[in-house]
Parts: sequence; C-alpha cells; structure tokens
Amino acid sequence: MNLVTGTFAWVSNRHASGGQGRPSRARRVRRGGVLSGPTRLVAAASALLLPVIMGFTVVPAQAVVAPIGAGFTVTPADLAFILRQIKISEAHVANTTSLTGPCGALVGTGPNQIPSPLVSLGLRTVDGSCNNLQPGQQNFGAADQTFPRLGSKKFLPAEGAPAGFFGPGAPVPASSSYAAKKGSVFDTEPRVISNLIVDQTS
Repeated sequence: MNLVTGTFAWVSNRHASGGQGRPSRARRVRRGGVLSGPTRLVAAASALLLPVIMGFTVVPAQAVVAPIGAGFTVTPADLAFILRQIKISEAHVANTTSLTGPCGALVGTGPNQIPSPLVSLGLRTVDGSCNNLQPGQQNFGAADQTFPRLGSKKFLPAEGAPAGFFGPGAPVPASSSYAAKKGSVFDTEPRVISNLIVDQTS
C-alpha cells in the first residue's frame, strides 16, 4: 500500500530578532565581546608556546583508569529495598484469590502488603494490570483494554486500490472504507490530523 502524507510546516527565520532577521556577525562580535577568528588563533598559539619559551617542561596528562564498578555503589539499604519489593510481589501471587481479585492482595496492613494505593511499592504485572490500585481502576493503563470513546463513532469511506497493487491483471477494488471489518483500507492522507497538530513527515 502506498500512502502519501502531506507536509505541514511553518518556518520563520526572523522571529528570534523581532522580525529584523539575525544580526550580522560584526554586530554579534561587538555585543558579546567574542574575539575574531585570527585573534583566537594567535591566543591559542601563544598559550601553547608560552611554557616552552619560559623553559617549563610540558608533561602530557595521563589518563587514570578507574577500577571496575567505580561510581556505582549498592548499599545494604538498597538491597533491603529490592528484597522488600520481591517479598511484596511473592505475597501478591500467593494470596490472590477469586475473593481478592487480581489486585486486592497487594493493598493491606500485612508485612508484605502495600499500605495505600498511592504508595509506589512492589512489582507490578507484565501486562500492566494493578498499576493503578484504586478500586475499580485496576486495569487503567493495562494491555488489551479498549480505549474510552469521547464521541460517537464515524467511519468514513476511503479510496480504491492503486492499479496493479495486487499484481498484474488482479481485480482492483473501486473503493474501501474504515467501516469495513476486514480487508485493506486505502488512504493517501492517513495522518492529516496528526500532522496538523505536530508535523511527523520527517
């Protein structure tokens, strides 16, 4: 399927200076006090040659190899915190029943339970369930959930397949629709609304 997406971009190269364009290089040099190119070159050469002229010995810096693991430290408190999360997860699995529901065993006053739905402790499930522990909201953000609809549904007709799409001599559908339950939908401008919000045609 060949999809062609329009480009919507608004470019202005004068907004940074109030519509007057960028100031010239000379103005920027005077304003910022930046040295010109030749002056910078002379200053850099002087800085390199000055120790040699004055008789100082130039010693190259030696890179110091840090020991393995330097900068990453795991304390006993870190390990205790990680172990607690594992214990909460194990208790969740062991105590989940049809009465508790999938997430009810996580919250409670037990030693391996989360004291409040607002406390971020324990290990959550892979499918995202129990990420929200408020009653009735256990599946918020979980996988395989239907998105809530804010308006009435409206599936518009689309376009027909391009000639030769299904191979030479194959029948070409004259039209397609988003209302179809199966098959292909042909639309040469599928991201018009998305591109009007944020241009995604890179």
